[in-house]
Amino acid sequence: MASSEEFRGVVAEELARVLASEYFRNSKQAERLLSYLVSHSFDEHEEDLRERAIGEKVFGRQPKYDSNSDSIVRVWANHLRKRLAQYYQADGANAGLRFAIRPGSYRVEFQPQAREAPASAPLPAVPVETPPALFRDAVRERPSSLTLGIGTLAVILALTCGWLAIQNSRLREPKVPAPLNLLWSRMFGGKQATQIVLADSNLSLFQDLLGKPVSLQDYVRHNYLLMGADRANERALNAVMNRRYTSLADVDVLRRTLLLQNPDSSRLEVIFARDFAPGDLKNRNVILVGSKWANPWVEPFEARMNFRFDYNALGGIGVIVNTHPKAGEQATYFNARPIEQMNESYGLLAFQPNLARTGNALIIAGLGMEGTLAAGELATNADPFKQVVSLLGTRGELPYFEVLLKAEMVGSTVHGFKVVAWRSS
Repeated sequence: MASSEEFRGVVAEELARVLASEYFRNSKQAERLLSYLVSHSFDEHEEDLRERAIGEKVFGRQPKYDSNSDSIVRVWANHLRKRLAQYYQADGANAGLRFAIRPGSYRVEFQPQAREAPASAPLPAVPVETPPALFRDAVRERPSSLTLGIGTLAVILALTCGWLAIQNSRLREPKVPAPLNLLWSRMFGGKQATQIVLADSNLSLFQDLLGKPVSLQDYVRHNYLLMGADRANERALNAVMNRRYTSLADVDVLRRTLLLQNPDSSRLEVIFARDFAPGDLKNRNVILVGSKWANPWVEPFEARMNFRFDYNALGGIGVIVNTHPKAGEQATYFNARPIEQMNESYGLLAFQPNLARTGNALIIAGLGMEGTLAAGELATNADPFKQVVSLLGTRGELPYFEVLLKAEMVGSTVHGFKVVAWRSS
């Protein structure tokens, strides 16, 4: 039996292999969390494996933070379980030791696995006896029947193999119709996981009540609760940000995206904006749903985009700013009527490289729910997307682009939309 030190060495070697795999090497959050959990799972002490302790020591949360409202540990533990399962189904399929984390626990279980047994030596050949004369004579009398039987079997096997090959190729065909496959093959293709980040509707309401925007830096550090609200409103604002809601538009975009996903070539992770890890803007394919008013992760991309969201330009009314207007284009686009009288809204669909240019980002956003719905439909509906391909003039790889939409509304329902401006790079 291996000593304690020898076993720790085996665990350390397996941890190094796991962290070097494609499922972990591009995520510092997952790497730190797994390393921490493994190192504290050798003993029986539970203090270091409690949710609040992990939040403080791994994710930098303040001591005694409210883990009920901040679920970052639970979210990343769930991601960890998925990544470990993916690793042991692929690169680690023959690992002699496996890491497992049961739901509801943060303790890593070290599970020894039996390696595949080597192929056994071939059995000695058995000499074939000469068939009796009666059998030899029967074969001589009916050679055509035997040949016909073997030939028929061969044809049946060939047809069966052909049919299975066709069915297999059909199962592997992308679900995404042309020309949408030009876009979604870039979002789902390759071995990178794709994360869809749903907007934080609480943040939008919080900023409306506070009367000023929350920067991405303050959002990441949860400093928004210290932004100087008077005592009369402090309790209400805290209550708003201790809950987690997203909009109907985000749910619709998620539904449309799931219908397009090809499970053979993609791993899609759904995450709430408040739980998103900043490093994944550099290491993953990301789909950001909602403008920066509700999804601040859009903000880092706007520095290199032509169309940008601004919530201060018209005294708190959201606008889309056209930083370099072309002939016939407006400098700003905004919803001109009160929300109860609106019959139009604006949305933006932007396909951009991620921040490190190691993958791609898709921004699906609007000045309101209706604009986001329109942008989501454009990104997932083949017929209107043909117009985008035509405008871009592409016949090969899809270039990065921004498309500004004007959505026409009947009541609160998007009746139709049209492209009013676009850019490509």
